[in-house]
Amino acid sequence: MRRSNPESLRGKTLDCFAALAMTRLWQGAFHTLGVIARLDRAIQYAGAAVGHREAAAYWIPRFRGE
Repeated sequence: MRRSNPESLRGKTLDCFAALAMTRLWQGAFHTLGVIARLDRAIQYAGAAVGHREAAAYWIPRFRGE
């Protein structure tokens, strides 16, 4: 097995720490990307949704040109 820090002869502590640090880094990145993706979808849905029937009755005929 090849060590990530061949100049250090203290054991596997640094190797394990480096692997854990990279794992935490990627977990944080994926969490952030997931939040951004969900927020983006929420904004799209909120922009497309009509919340009240009165609003739909007013706006839909206007879009048709009636």
